Amino acid sequence: MAFEIKNGVLIEYIAEDGETSVIIPDNVTSIGRYAFDECKNLTEVKIPDSVTSIGASAFSDCKNLGKVIFSKTVESLGVNAFNRCNIYEITLTENLKTFDPFYHSTLKKNEFKVFFTGNVEQWAKSGLSTLLDRTYSLYIENEPVKDVDLSNLTEIPSNAFYNGASLENVVFSDKTTSIGEKAFYKCESLKSINFGDSLVTIGDKAFYTIKQPCAVFLRCGF
Repeated sequence: MAFEIKNGVLIEYIAEDGETSVIIPDNVTSIGRYAFDECKNLTEVKIPDSVTSIGASAFSDCKNLGKVIFSKTVESLGVNAFNRCNIYEITLTENLKTFDPFYHSTLKKNEFKVFFTGNVEQWAKSGLSTLLDRTYSLYIENEPVKDVDLSNLTEIPSNAFYNGASLENVVFSDKTTSIGEKAFYKCESLKSINFGDSLVTIGDKAFYTIKQPCAVFLRCGF
C-alpha cells in the first residue's frame, strides 16, 4: 500500500491489487477529502490515535467497506465521509463532536453493530444515535447494551437512544425530571421501563414503535 501524506494530512491512498484491509500510519493527523475515494476492494479500516479529523467524502464509494475502527481522538467527521459504503460494524468514540449523518451509506439493517468507547450515559448525551439513521445494536466493552441504568441523569436528552435495537430494560432515577423527544424512538426490543417519582415531562415520540409487550413501572409521585 502507498499513502500520499503532506503535513500530517493523508491526501490519497493508493491501493495495491487485492488489498482489502488498511491501517492508517501513526504520522497522520487528518484524513483529507476523497482520500480513499472509490477504493472498491477495501473492506476494513483502522484509524490510529493520531487522527483527529476525517474530511468530507473521505471514504466515498468504498462500496465494500464494512468495518471501521475510529481512534479515541477523532473529533470531527466530514459530510458524506462514508457516502455509499456498506458498513456493518463501526467503533465510535465519546470525543466525536462534529459529524454528519450516514444518510447515503448502505448500513446493514439488523446486522449493524456500534462499538462505543465511552459509557452508557456518555452515549445518551453524545447525540451519536442520530449519526446512524437506522436501527443498530449498541456495544460497550464488547458487550451488547441490553440493560440501561440512567440513575445519574436528571434529564434524558432528545434522541438519546434513537433506533437502539439492543435495549431491553431501562431504569430511570428518582431525580429524572424529563425525557426528551424520540429518546427511545424505535427501541423495538424494550421489555420493561422503570420510571422514577420525579418525572414531569415525556417528549413527543419518546417511546414510539415499541412492538412487543412492555412492562411499565411507575413509582409513587408520578
